[in-house]
Amino acid sequence: MRPPITEQLLRQTGNSLADLTEDSQSQFAATSGVAATKDMYLEMRKLIHDLKLPLTLVNGELEAIEDGVRAWTPETTRTLLSEIEQLKSMLTAMMPCEHVAPNESTATEISCLLMAHLRVLSEQTTLSITHSVCPDISINIQPWAFKRILDNLSSNTVKYTYHPGCLHVSLTRQQQKVLLLWQDSAPAPTTEELYLLGKQGYRAELTDHEMTQGSGTGLANVTALVSQANGEISFQHNGFGGLTVAIKFPLTSLYGG
Repeated sequence: MRPPITEQLLRQTGNSLADLTEDSQSQFAATSGVAATKDMYLEMRKLIHDLKLPLTLVNGELEAIEDGVRAWTPETTRTLLSEIEQLKSMLTAMMPCEHVAPNESTATEISCLLMAHLRVLSEQTTLSITHSVCPDISINIQPWAFKRILDNLSSNTVKYTYHPGCLHVSLTRQQQKVLLLWQDSAPAPTTEELYLLGKQGYRAELTDHEMTQGSGTGLANVTALVSQANGEISFQHNGFGGLTVAIKFPLTSLYGG
C-alpha cells in the first residue's frame, strides 16, 4: 500500500515536522547550561516556539492535499517542499555549533569569510554580484554566527529578487564601527513593510508566482544574531529597486590599510 502524500513528502525532507522543533529544543537545551546567558536562552526558545506556527500551517496544507480539500499539483509540491527546507534551515541556524557558547566573545576576521561566501553565492546562483570589501576587519562575533547572518541574507535575496537579479555588498570601517551593506535588486518591500522585516514571523506578500516565497524567518534571525553581537540593523530602499540591509558592528581591531 502506498504511503499517504504527507508521509511521502516529509520523508523527502528527512524529518517529520514534529521532530524538527523537538530536536532543536533539545539541542539548544543541551548547550544552554555551558555559558549562555538567561536572556539569550529565553530569546532562542522564543524563536523556536515562533516557528511552530509556520510548521503547523505547512503540515495543515499537506493534510488538506491528502484529504482532497486542496488540489494537488507538481508546483504545489515543490512550493511546500521548499517551505519545509527553508524552515529546517532556519531552525538549524538558531542552534549553536562547534560546542561554543552563543554569547562567548571572539574576535573574528570577517572580510575573508564574506569574500568566500560571495564566491560560493556567485557560483550557485544567477545573481550578478559586485562588492567593495575592506580587508582585515575584525569584530566580536563567533564565525558560525557571522556565517549564518550571511546565509540568511543570501537566502532572502535569492527568494525575493527577480531573476536573474543583482547584488552589491560592501564592508567598510566607519570610525569605531564596521558597516556591512547588503543591497539587492527589485522588488522592494513597501515603506510600511520596512519596519516589519526584522520581526519574527513577518512574511512579505508577493504576487509574482515565479518567485519562491520564504518562511519569513530569515531576516528575523539576522536581527537576533546582530543584536547578540551588540550590533545595529536597519532596512532601507536602494537605487537598484530592491532592499538594503545595513548592519553596524562595533569595531574590534584594525590590521591594515
